[in-house]
Amino acid sequence: MTSRTERILIIDANEQARSDLSRYLDARGFYVSVCPDIGAARSLFTENIPDVIFADLSPEVIEDLNRRLDAAESYTPIVAYTSSTSSAEVVQLLRAGAEDIVLKPCHASKEALDDVIEKLFDRIRVNRLNKLYREELEEANLDLRSGIAELRADQNAGRKVQ
Repeated sequence: MTSRTERILIIDANEQARSDLSRYLDARGFYVSVCPDIGAARSLFTENIPDVIFADLSPEVIEDLNRRLDAAESYTPIVAYTSSTSSAEVVQLLRAGAEDIVLKPCHASKEALDDVIEKLFDRIRVNRLNKLYREELEEANLDLRSGIAELRADQNAGRKVQ
């Protein structure tokens, strides 16, 4: 097991499913928080937004949660953690904004769960790097604009001297 700093939130009304997934992720070195419903989870969003959310929620709630995360300017992928094998429901969850789907119980497909987690954290790392590069570029643009304004002022002063 490697030491990790990533935070994962599990939202699921089913205590057994919550516990199983939590134990597995905890054993993998993640910081795991669990909540039985979205109401209990909302308090966590004001303090410390998790890196990934595993949620057994309806498509409407996932869509609302995605909107809230976007408003907070947080790239936090939501993984639909469901026991439904209905293709229509899976499509609804993905359209609502779920990044991926993991079927319950998780102990049946540990390799698939590991693949999902690995891909999600790769996307999170890329997103964070893009955000950092964007901030650095914006700062460089501000410096360039400031330099150009100073050069124009010097140019105008030189014209007056001539």
